[in-house]
Order: sequence, then C-alpha cells, then structure tokens
Amino acid sequence: MPPEAPNRQKSLGVVHDMFLDGLQECVADDDCIILMETGHEKLRHQVGGATIITSTEFCVLNLATIVLKKAREILNNPEWNTQVDY
Repeated sequence: MPPEAPNRQKSLGVVHDMFLDGLQECVADDDCIILMETGHEKLRHQVGGATIITSTEFCVLNLATIVLKKAREILNNPEWNTQVDY
C-alpha cells in the first residue's frame, strides 16, 4: 500500500483552517467574504452557520448559539435554555 500523502494525514480542522487562510489572501483590506450554510437532519435538527473572512482574520458563527444568546437577552434571563431539535 502506498504511503499516505502528507495532506491526508492532517485533520479536517487543520485543512479547513488552511483553506480559510488561503481565502484570506484574496480579500482586500476593506472587504470580507461571508460563507453561509444551512441544513437539517430529517427535518428534526436544524443547523446553520456562517464564516466571515477578512484579510487578517476569520470568525465561525453557529446559528443555534446566536439565537440562544439573543433569546436570553430579550427575555432578560441569562439562564434560559431551549431544545433545538424536535
């Protein structure tokens, strides 16, 4: 069996970060790239997220976390929680 290529030995997280690092080289200093994704598991569990990429940094956002934070703020209850799948 041939030896594994070096890139195949890297974890998916490392490869993803390398991809984002490469995109950063394409972004002007006063601009950004926004990648969004949504999906579901048998219509039971909704998922969503976004990645914001600038020339100097990137940030990964999770929809469930954002919504929970906003609901707690609106309810003025930092302990409030919900179930995100049905």
